[in-house]
Amino acid sequence: MGFIYAEHYRNRIICNTLEAASPAWRSNLSTQELEAIVEFYTVDRPLHVADEEELLFPMLRKRCKPMDNLPGILALLEGEHRSDQPLIDSVIGGLSDLIKSGSVGEPGLFAEKCRAMSDFQRRHLAWENSVLMPLAKRRLTKSDIIDLGRGMAERRGVNLDAYDTDANDPDANDGYGDE
Repeated sequence: MGFIYAEHYRNRIICNTLEAASPAWRSNLSTQELEAIVEFYTVDRPLHVADEEELLFPMLRKRCKPMDNLPGILALLEGEHRSDQPLIDSVIGGLSDLIKSGSVGEPGLFAEKCRAMSDFQRRHLAWENSVLMPLAKRRLTKSDIIDLGRGMAERRGVNLDAYDTDANDPDANDGYGDE
């Protein structure tokens, strides 16, 4: 769960960076910084969305109670995952132009797209951090959390078998699944 929060935090930092960088793009961000932002939105964010939609959301569907209104929450978040992609792709295109040529075709329009994407991402992350993540903490069991972590690690090619996860320690209290 901490890794998901960390990805949300990285996304917010990138949104703040994009907004602060406009309109003098090239003077404010190095090629390395621009490439890191592009990598986040082309590599890390798709992995993150897959973690949520293929691992976390099904676990929540299994554990949540009718009073949690999970179907409505997940419909909103899954819809946002799809609807924000064209704007993200447009921003990635502009960032790629900056990397290649040091400029973007219409700086004002590009800055507006960056602001719109950043606003959208912040709203989405606020929903996830204030509604979804507390619900996950309340409903998921320790075993669910371990399975989530293993699935996320596997998606990234990391073998967790070499690490001690306290998975078999009944005295380990992580605060999950207390209900």
